[in-house]
Amino acid sequence: MIRYNLNKLLGERNLKISKVFVDTGISRSTLTKIVNNQSSMVQTETIDKLCQYLKIDVSEFFEYIPIEIDVNAFFNEYSSFGVLGMDLIIKIKDTLHNQGKEFVYSINENENTEDNIFQDLKSDGKITTLKLKFPISFKDYASKITQNDYGFNRDIYIKIENEIRNTIRKAIIEGNLVINNVDIVEFL
Repeated sequence: MIRYNLNKLLGERNLKISKVFVDTGISRSTLTKIVNNQSSMVQTETIDKLCQYLKIDVSEFFEYIPIEIDVNAFFNEYSSFGVLGMDLIIKIKDTLHNQGKEFVYSINENENTEDNIFQDLKSDGKITTLKLKFPISFKDYASKITQNDYGFNRDIYIKIENEIRNTIRKAIIEGNLVINNVDIVEFL
């Protein structure tokens, strides 16, 4: 996995996104996406400007972490109109040591099992929030594999959130699920 180091670089220099925006002309939204590692494509011109501004080599702008994360969410037999029932498979592989681990969880409103990470689904009419609680074993493994790197650990949860939201969005569009679109996935 390749990550941008902009968050770390700005922190080391006590720089705020607003200052970098004013000094470089790079849009705030682009900078925010890079800082949060949410941009899969950054123009070389932008990278060049940031490297010049920070006085760094391009190799310092990126970080390679030999880990692959694969997340799949799909609806299971418990899902029906208005009832959330999903299965979630998370595969984390250390490609340097060729070791990996797979985690399988359920996200089911009407099921009480050990592997069910569903906590709550709330909507105030504007925003729908899905609350999930992963077992300590998953949290510990994610921390271990990321060497307690907060940003990288957060990337794992963002990848999980995006997969869940995209799966729900697709089911709503196809008419297979009648709930509000999930705006926020909150991890407890």
